[in-house]
Amino acid sequence: MDAFATLAAHGRGAAAVLDAAPGATVVERLAGAPDAPREARQGFAGLEAGPIAEDVREITAQTISRGRSTDEAQEGFAACAGRRHPRWIPA
Repeated sequence: MDAFATLAAHGRGAAAVLDAAPGATVVERLAGAPDAPREARQGFAGLEAGPIAEDVREITAQTISRGRSTDEAQEGFAACAGRRHPRWIPA
């Protein structure tokens, strides 16, 4: 469980998380796939806040599908299945 989930489970907010373990939180976030946040931002760039309409569902499905088919995602899945770190995390 990461720092956010641990403190949320104990009823503490994001500010408490950052005060309690800023280094750990940053490290946990940086351990994710390097290109994933950029891919997600690009996929959702044209969306506005509001009700979730059918076009939003379609854009979401396409964004997730594209993200899961990248070489980076495939490496992440393989690393998880193989119980090893992905290539972007030094051993």
